[in-house]
Amino acid sequence: MLVVCIGQARNVYHINTLTYCEFHILKFLLVKNSRRILTLADILFSIIDLVGVLRAVRDINRTWVAAVMRTRQDVAWLNMWRENSPEIRKRAIIWRKQSAFTRIDKPSRIQRARRLGYKAKQGMVAIRVRVGTGGMRRQRPVAGRRQKHLGVTRMKAEVNMKQVAERRVAEKYKNLKLLGSYFLYKDGFHYWFEAILADKSHPRIAKDKELRKRVLST
Repeated sequence: MLVVCIGQARNVYHINTLTYCEFHILKFLLVKNSRRILTLADILFSIIDLVGVLRAVRDINRTWVAAVMRTRQDVAWLNMWRENSPEIRKRAIIWRKQSAFTRIDKPSRIQRARRLGYKAKQGMVAIRVRVGTGGMRRQRPVAGRRQKHLGVTRMKAEVNMKQVAERRVAEKYKNLKLLGSYFLYKDGFHYWFEAILADKSHPRIAKDKELRKRVLST
């Protein structure tokens, strides 16, 4: 009868469709007060109040998530890369002379690394990875007739550079668990990313509850 009443109220008064969570919260409130006789008006006002509160909370959560996803440090770093600031150019000169996989003492974008699970403790490793952009071209045919569609230019990769960097790091450091990576810098020839890894067998990682869920779960 409860479901029928809610369905009738929704059809008659054209209330917006409830989500699965909103419906079951409303059902719990009505069942809890089932000893008291509820009229159709009581059910209607309960639905309206509940929908308003839950949607307000949902909007607050979306705003909070959007603010957390990109911090001031992230914006400052991306602006330095877009403006090609002298500081980041000096770093790029050093990075070009290093190998493709370089272990660093601490991440360059510390807040982004912490969101991936980085902590300044034993067992955590930060690697700077260099990936070549590649020409994304095929060799032109040298014999036979010329095809109308050569398939030489305008080729698109199935995976992006970040996925390539993560795959290479996972193959290089097989004893470590990859937690994630983030963009660092790029020029006309290379992309640089920083990857965060953790040692599964390290006791400091096993004692940390948060890292144990991420690292030892697989």
